[in-house]
Formats: sequence, structure tokens, C-alpha cells
Amino acid sequence: MRAAARRAALGAALLLSAPALADEAAPSALDAVFASVKEDGPVQLGDAARDQIATLLPAGGRGQQCEKPVQVDKAAVAVKDRGLGAVLVAVVLSCNSEVVYAFGPGTPVRVAKLYDNEDGRRLVSALSVPLRGGDASAEEIGLIVAGPTQELHLFVRRSERGFAFAPSGILSDYAFSSPCDDGDQDQSSGYRSMLRAPEPRRLQRLRLEQRCGGGNSSLRCEVWHLDQGQLSVRGGCALPTRLDEAELRKAGWK
Repeated sequence: MRAAARRAALGAALLLSAPALADEAAPSALDAVFASVKEDGPVQLGDAARDQIATLLPAGGRGQQCEKPVQVDKAAVAVKDRGLGAVLVAVVLSCNSEVVYAFGPGTPVRVAKLYDNEDGRRLVSALSVPLRGGDASAEEIGLIVAGPTQELHLFVRRSERGFAFAPSGILSDYAFSSPCDDGDQDQSSGYRSMLRAPEPRRLQRLRLEQRCGGGNSSLRCEVWHLDQGQLSVRGGCALPTRLDEAELRKAGWK
């Protein structure tokens, strides 16, 4: 009878602990976001993910506390896993600052401050550029941010310091859109850029001026060099022989 009672008590304990074990194993909202990132680009954050981000941020110092909780922008961007996990980037607003943070999978979730968003630029998209060479996990993360024009902000991953990043140059005038007048097919509708890094610290930028009627009105290829965390233009390069987007992407442009 005692053995049967012990078995019954053990069975009841296992049944009671099963929901708790299931809860511990359930992925968090950010785990689901990381797992969903299959391509570089924009991400829309749900309420649960934004709430979780708010709990991960460091508390404000003395005199910096806010009465209201921080707000996390729904419009985020991410780069896919290239060996060290996907990276999510989001804008966080408080009563006294606007800061751009990076987040990575882990236990706990890894957090790194990228920069103070003093200009209030919004995150548009993201890409990865092998500006320093090496394997794919060491590629620079490029954030496309919008203001009067779009800029590309590059950050190099500092894996030797854990989950940390350092600025790696800004490519200004990355893209721009202007409204079209009715009937003027040749009017400029703006421009956009495509990039590739044929060798370490050398970035080629293909600038495509676009027409309101479709197609490109002009093109030019620029060579930029990375030196001490700054990008500067150093001349031109030959235009690709085939300019349709599918062929450009096959050739390594992004």
C-alpha cells in the first residue's frame, strides 16, 4: 500500500510540474523574431516583442529616470544569421533620449547600444557588407536610415568583446525619392544605390538615377575606401556590362 501511495504521489507531482516545464521551454517573443529572420531587411515588431525589449534595457542613471516607460518603435530591421545568430535593430524612445540598440539571441538576450539617434532618423532596411573581408559572420551590418535623404550607417561586429559593435563609416546620399509631375516621363524621380565589396576596405557604389517614366536616366560607379572607421570616395569604377537588377545581384551587388 505504501509503495502504491508513493507511486501515486510521484505521478501527481509529475503532472503538476509538466506545465511549468512546458512554460520554461516555450520560446520568448524575441526568440520567435530571431527565428523568423530569413533575409536582411525590415521587421515589424509585435507588442510582446516590444514589451520584452523594454525589460532588457539598462535602467537610467540618477536624474535620468522617466515617469513613463520607454517606447520601442514597431518599425525595426534585422540581418539574418551568418554564423553568430540573427541581429535585430530597434529604436527605443524615452523621455530624454532616442537610442538605437542591437539585440541578439542568447540566454539572456544580448543587447548592445549602437548610437544616439539625435537626428530622429527612422530605420528603413538593413544589409550585410563584407567590407573587411573574412567569413560571413564578420561582415559589417549596414543600417539604411531615412531623413531628408537616406543614409547607410555601417557597424563592424567586435566579437572579441562579446556582443559589441563599432562604427565603420557612413555612406551619405544613399537614396532619395522626389515626387513626379503628371505627364513628365523624363523627370527625375530620385536615385538609389547598389553596393559590393570586391576586396577588403574597398566599397563600390553604383548610383542609379531614376526617371518618372521608369528606367534609369544616368548611372555612375564610385569607389569608396574605409580608413580608421571613415568612408571616403577615392575615384570611379567601370560600369557593369549588364544593368538589369537580377544580373547585378548575381554579380554580388546588393
